[in-house]
Amino acid sequence: MADGDRLSNLKRSLESYFQTHYLETAIEFPGTTALRTLAGQVTTKDRVKEWVRFSFTGPDSQYAGRKEGKKAYAHDLILAVNCFVKVPPEKADRVWVIAGKAVAVLQGKDIELRDFTTSGTPALEYIRCHEPNTEYMGLDTESGMTLEHISITVPAYFIDTVGP
Repeated sequence: MADGDRLSNLKRSLESYFQTHYLETAIEFPGTTALRTLAGQVTTKDRVKEWVRFSFTGPDSQYAGRKEGKKAYAHDLILAVNCFVKVPPEKADRVWVIAGKAVAVLQGKDIELRDFTTSGTPALEYIRCHEPNTEYMGLDTESGMTLEHISITVPAYFIDTVGP
């Protein structure tokens, strides 16, 4: 499989997993300014009071050139979820609630990497998520809005099969 196909499969697999399992608020994915709502609709940041931005960094060339069956290196990529709530929030701890839900969706989970160049099945390999790091970033400004911001980073690595 070409490197571009593998990266495309990785992006689609991670985004599909997060959108299917994170059912708390609207989601922003890389490369778009539109938000996907829980009902599957598309909206913009000025129309919602809160949202999360899901992204990942990596893999580097080590992943793209990886041979089948070769052991992966720890922390092949970092999953990131940035949680935003407009100030003043309707509920004082709302940013922590949406962050906690994101942590629950990712912490210790094995995510299937599927081949979307064919049918999307079977799983090619898995991404195992480690312990998340959650950091309160304070108040942030984006597009003229004042936002409460929490950043979550989750180290992850590739595995060939799931299990202990």
